[in-house]
Order: sequence, then C-alpha cells, then structure tokens
Amino acid sequence: AYHEAGHAIVGMLTPGADPVRKVSIIPRGMALGVTLSAPDLDKANYEESYLLAKINVALGGRVAEEIVYESISAGAESDIQQLTMIARQMVGRWGMSESIGPIAVIPSDGQGPLLPGASEVSQATKEIIDREVRRIVDSAHADVTRLLTQHRSKLDSLTGALLEAETLDEADAYVAATRRGADLVVSGELGLTGYPPDDLLLKPAFIAAARAHLELLAKDVGEQALVVGYPEDVRDTDAPVGVIGEDAIPQGLAN
Repeated sequence: AYHEAGHAIVGMLTPGADPVRKVSIIPRGMALGVTLSAPDLDKANYEESYLLAKINVALGGRVAEEIVYESISAGAESDIQQLTMIARQMVGRWGMSESIGPIAVIPSDGQGPLLPGASEVSQATKEIIDREVRRIVDSAHADVTRLLTQHRSKLDSLTGALLEAETLDEADAYVAATRRGADLVVSGELGLTGYPPDDLLLKPAFIAAARAHLELLAKDVGEQALVVGYPEDVRDTDAPVGVIGEDAIPQGLAN
C-alpha cells in the first residue's frame, strides 16, 4: 500500500506528470499492486520535463519504502527497469545530456550496424553514458525523497484509504491523498494565486474532491460552500480564478 501510494502521491504533486487514474493493491500476476496514470490526450512527442516526471513517479514506490520502513524490497524491479530505460534513451538517443549532446550513441534497435551486438561507441563514451544515467536517476531520487518526506501526511492518508478500499479511482484517490481535499487547496501551500499551471493538481477530479470536502465543511456551519474551478472559457481571459481553501471557509461563506 505504501509502495503504490508513493507512486500516486509523486504523480499528483509533480508538475507535468500524467494524472493518476487508479490505484490498487489487489495483486495481478506478478504485480502486488498497480498505479495507473495516463495523459488526457495521446502523446506522440515527449518533452524532457515529461520524461523526468515519469522517472520521478517510477521512483515513488521505492522511495516510499525507504522513508517508511528504512528498508527496500524487490518490489520495485519493474519500476527500476522502466526508469533506467527512460534515462538511457534520454542520454543516448534524444540528446538530453549536455555531456553527450545531440548525438545518437545508442542504436534504436539495440544493435550495431555491422554485426549483431557490435558496438558503435568507444569505451569512454559508454562510461559517460553510464555516468549521465546515474546523474539523472540520483537527482530524481533526491527530489522524490524530499517530496515524500515533506508530504508524509498525504502518503499516510492515501495508504490508509488503500488498506480500507483496496482500489481507488481517480477522484477517490485525490480525496484520500488530500485528507478530503482541503489541505492542497489552501493557497498558502501550493501558491494557487493568479494563474497556476494547468499541470498541477487542478484537474477535474481534484476540483471535484475539493468541492466534496467543502460541501462537507459547509454542512457543519449550515451554509453552502463554493469552489471556483477553471472553466475553459476563462483560461485565456484576464479574469482572476482560484480555489477557496479550508482557511477561507468562514469568510468565503460570509461573502
């Protein structure tokens, strides 16, 4: 549960990451659980920031184990394979390393042009590739460790919900991770003022989770709460948009 919650929390909090669609701890085949993330639209091109976000999300489960249990398991095998492949492609095929530059040093089919398995690059270049892959992964590991340490309460909250329900869909996962949606809506934490980036948590499921939470709070005070979302028709205007947070409930309702 902590492993899958780690993936999900990193996905929710990493700008540019694919939205978290479902989280489950029901075993399937060799997998003990799954965190399903998918973009809103099919992608045919991958920005460097998007690929780094995927590496971060892949590390989320392993890092969650390290933080919570101060130990690691073999459960992150497929995650490690995935993030290593992404990092190597970034360095060796897509020109996303300053040390290598825009040079293809890893054949697209995994083989050299002359003989099967023949190398196209020198031993020195191979060592640079290895160092660059290590640099990318180590940097991502440090970032994810800071993120999950800072947001440990969200990690615990989502884990508890997974232990109860075993499977959470998109909206329920966001609600569980944000302790009923309030703490991530408060402007002081994520700086949700003016025009926040679209790729943060301000997705339909998150807005729905925030609205559900504020409605629960509203029942306690006998009023109706409001959540100001981000309708498409105001994104390109000068109209200010924002989200009413838990701290703003009393005055927000009064107004």
